[in-house]
Amino acid sequence: MCSRPKEVPVYNLTASAVKKMTWKEVLDIGRKIIYDYPFEMTVWYPDGNIRASKFMHNMCVIFLHFLPAYLIDFLMLIFFQKPFMVHIHKRIQNGLLLLQYFTTRRWVFHSSKFLALGEDGNQVDKDLFSIDFSQVIEEQYLKDCLLGGRQYCMKEPLSSLPRCRRILKV
Repeated sequence: MCSRPKEVPVYNLTASAVKKMTWKEVLDIGRKIIYDYPFEMTVWYPDGNIRASKFMHNMCVIFLHFLPAYLIDFLMLIFFQKPFMVHIHKRIQNGLLLLQYFTTRRWVFHSSKFLALGEDGNQVDKDLFSIDFSQVIEEQYLKDCLLGGRQYCMKEPLSSLPRCRRILKV
């Protein structure tokens, strides 16, 4: 029977030591690719901005999200339809509040053990399992993340992309 090690080795898989990326860079790339690969259930034009002031952020949430949502829901009621926009925006706001702690702080992950894996091993393993983050193209990486989220998390087929693009252009 195997004995357990005294310490469990931890390998942080992060590229931040090799290739740094700011939230602004992520959002700039995201704004560019979301129009090429929109989601089926888009209820508003995609944007994504960073504001340094919490007050300005809250003003934008009120005037650009909640007031239009209440107006649309009011119109839905007038036409005897079920209102849904306020509910959606409350869920989005709750999700953003959960992420706020992680997105408004600086996080440093040490990946020296993981990077050492790239130096150890034979050449065949290095060729098959490349961990050279300096070769990563950020836009392609984020596009792959978006398409993966769209296809595997949201269960949206890639075949719906042309229709989604047409709807977003309206």
